[in-house]
Amino acid sequence: MANLYEDPDWSQKDLAGPMAAMRAQVIKSKLSILTPSRLQWYQQELKERAKHGHPACFTNLWALLNEALLHDEPHDYTLSGQQEALEHGQNPMPIYCALNTKEKNLSTFEFGEWVEFSPYEVGFPKYGAFVPSELFGSQFFMGRLMKRLPESRICFLEGIWSNLYAANLQDSLYWSSEPDQFWDRWAQDQVTLEKEDIPLLKMEEPPSMTSRIAKFFTDLLTRRPMAGATHNFLHGLHFHRDYFKHPHFSAWKGTKLDGHPHQLTPVEPYLCLLDVGYFINTSCPPLLMPTREVDLILSLDYNLHGAFQ
Repeated sequence: MANLYEDPDWSQKDLAGPMAAMRAQVIKSKLSILTPSRLQWYQQELKERAKHGHPACFTNLWALLNEALLHDEPHDYTLSGQQEALEHGQNPMPIYCALNTKEKNLSTFEFGEWVEFSPYEVGFPKYGAFVPSELFGSQFFMGRLMKRLPESRICFLEGIWSNLYAANLQDSLYWSSEPDQFWDRWAQDQVTLEKEDIPLLKMEEPPSMTSRIAKFFTDLLTRRPMAGATHNFLHGLHFHRDYFKHPHFSAWKGTKLDGHPHQLTPVEPYLCLLDVGYFINTSCPPLLMPTREVDLILSLDYNLHGAFQ
């Protein structure tokens, strides 16, 4: 999609050209992406990015490798630059997706928040909070822009949307089963979570040997050693104490974190964004918002049984 929208009039032309160009990139030799000169260029690019104020993380390196796999030269395109392909209504509006989760202590299946990216805005439907796409990655606090950073090239967003490396061991164990078994197992876990009456907040007890061992294995299962990091534009926002009773707040039903504002995303300095495929391998949820008034969904998904369940 990102390649198509570099051409403002792509839908008015034969797609044979773009398809042939992409095919040539996919089947080309990949050895050149790891040559000494390429590695040196990656290092220089990452240094430059860090100098501008973007957090350093493995996802940025993956983004550059991904760009090298699919292009011969670096592309200076941005997400907001795709507005040119929409200004006359000549193309459908592209929506790219990611999941925001916790960097540690929870699996993606226990806590995840849908994040939408479009040429106009990036944000969380759950919180009703969006920023202009050119400001995504800049530093905000309590809803105010503190430091504007240069808009990232599209490859760094593609690195987020295809971020396979932010998974933890627990996520991988879930996906190691067959699709049907996975959904049965996940649904059963959600039922178990909802039946639990143990409050999330409790008095801290002196750590025993058993609890230290349990914490070690919990960290081993849930820590994301190569997770991405992006400045959180929700950082420092405060909710009204009855926010979760508001009819427009979209609670994540699989966890109790939504009942505790000091454990939700606004307290985190960074977002932990990963590929939506680690939760559900389809990007149809943005189309399910009633305000979008979608009449028909064509789902080209051959990986899961009953994707819309």
